[in-house]
Amino acid sequence: MTNIYNYDSETPDLKPCPFCGNTPVWHLQGNDHSAKRLAIIKCANCGVEMKVGALRNSTEWLCETIINKWNNRK
Repeated sequence: MTNIYNYDSETPDLKPCPFCGNTPVWHLQGNDHSAKRLAIIKCANCGVEMKVGALRNSTEWLCETIINKWNNRK
């Protein structure tokens, strides 16, 4: 189970950007009480980003999904 991160103070263990090798930025919008939730991982250098949104899934599921997708890309 993945920890839910406070994007203002904590960053999950993310692989570097696949295009430029820089460290990505993590951002989470909403929470379990919001109608919509969105997690974004973005490279501040080259601008590549990945987004995962959820309406009915928990914030924990959202965080776990985007971290796994970013770190397990091929």
